[in-house]
Parts: sequence; C-alpha cells; structure tokens
Amino acid sequence: SLPESTRERIRGIAAEMGYTAHPLVNALMHLQRSSKPLPQHLKLAYVNFRQPSGYSQNIVRHATRQAALHGYKLEVFDLFPGELTLRRVAGICRARNIPGIVFGSASGVDLPQDIDWSPFCLVTLSNQPGMPNNLRIRPDTGGNATLAYRTLRRQGIERIGMILSARMHTATDPQWAGGFLAEQAHLPLERMIPVLILPTDPILPEDDPAQRRRLEAWQATHAPEAILTHHSSLQPLREYDRKPRRWAKVVTLEHAELTGETGIDQKSYELGRAAVDFLVKLIAVNQRGPSSDARTLHIAGEWRE
Repeated sequence: SLPESTRERIRGIAAEMGYTAHPLVNALMHLQRSSKPLPQHLKLAYVNFRQPSGYSQNIVRHATRQAALHGYKLEVFDLFPGELTLRRVAGICRARNIPGIVFGSASGVDLPQDIDWSPFCLVTLSNQPGMPNNLRIRPDTGGNATLAYRTLRRQGIERIGMILSARMHTATDPQWAGGFLAEQAHLPLERMIPVLILPTDPILPEDDPAQRRRLEAWQATHAPEAILTHHSSLQPLREYDRKPRRWAKVVTLEHAELTGETGIDQKSYELGRAAVDFLVKLIAVNQRGPSSDARTLHIAGEWRE
C-alpha cells in the first residue's frame, strides 16, 4: 500500500484538478474492500415524504422494476411515520455508498437546507421549492388540462369550468389553472369561466355552508356544462350535483389510470420508470450534487374514458 504522505499528496492534486470519485466505482470499491459478501444488486434510494396512495405506490412499483432492469435494488425510505428524518436518510445513503436518490412528492413539506447532498446523483418528482436535484420529473399538468379541455370541446361541450382546492392549485405550480385559462384566451369575455378555488381538500360543499354558497354563486353566474377537477373532489362534486342536476360531466385531471374515471391518465407508471432511467444516466456521467441549472422533464398524459 502507498505511504500516507503519498496518499495525501495525491488527494491534494486531485482536489486542485476538481476531481470527484465516480459514485458507482466508489460503491464497487467499498464493497470489494468489505469483508461482507458482495450483494446481488447495488442500491438506489427512493424517499417517500407522505402516506402512500395508489398513485405514489404505482410510481414506486414501476421504479423498483426499472431499477432491477438496470441491475439495482431500490430501497424505499418512508419519512411519514416521523421516525426517520431526511438528514438521517442522507447519512444512511452515505454510509451504504448508495450513489443515487429519487425524491417523491413533497408538496408542503418543510425541507432542511443544510444537508450535504454533494455525494449523490439526485432526481425529484416534486415541485417543492428547495428540493435538491439534478433533474425534476413532473406530470405535464398544464398540457393535461389543455388536453382535457380540448377533448370536451370536441365532444360538443361548450361551457367548461374548473374547480380546485387551494392545496391542489398550489401543488401544480399552478399549471392546471394555467392550461385551462390559456384555452379560453380567444373567447369573448362574457364566455370565459374563471377557475373556482375553494379552501378545503377534498372540496366538501355539503359540509361547509360558506363553501357551498360560493360554489352555488359561481355555478349560477357561469352555468358550466362540465367540470374539470382533481381526484379527491370527484365524488363530493357529484353528490352536490344530484339535486338538481347542474352539469353533464365531472372529469378528473389525475389518476384515471388507477380509478377508471373519465379524464387524464397522468402515467404514474412512466414517472417511476423515467426517474430511475435518468438517475442511472446521471450516475454514469458522475453528475452529483444539486445543480443550479437543473432541468425539468414533463411526462405528457393521455385521455381515458
């Protein structure tokens, strides 16, 4: 082995050159030097910030399968019980020489900004400000709203409204509303329908008299024939619509692939696959740590009926 003085001189030269160890090679060397037997798969990490839903579980399921195709095992870290912190996850990944991390949706989560993510390649599925990443992968929410609007127009529906909770409006950057309003830009002012944003999620007009009054006033003023909304508010709005009938359709802007509802398939399966594919590419080119010029990839949805 090399004398310590020689090692220090080599480290100094490497630092001057801006050299950083390749995470995959680093992980392999760590395993090679370990007294433990080599595992069948190297690991990638996936961080869950919220209680799992059908949507997030589908993302993880397909990310796990895609990781296996690349020769990795995906280790899932669940932060939602409160027993595990993001700082602890970073420490575990560093100790295990895990080269890459996928961050799941973290809307509304308070993220610590003093964690050192420089050893890792990073992909995030969240639009949360301050989320460290080299690449952000998101559903094309603006394009999906446009697709839903145009599909309903082709079906002969003239007056289309959009009702969102404040939380979901913010969580989409707010691209659902942007795509919807852009489609109305060519209409005469009297035919435009403003987006109705209500405070609770899901929207519960039957349980909230003030919210119900706002909804009734908006409906009476604009008389929409169809409503675009998010998955959690589909049933409450249908219940509200029963007596009397107010509109012909309530359409979901998300999760149609999971529920069979009429509306947008956000391709949660493709989000999981793409996250792993691009994480593996980042590892291959040794692009580690948060990037000041991180890119965003949008996954286009499809209409299902």
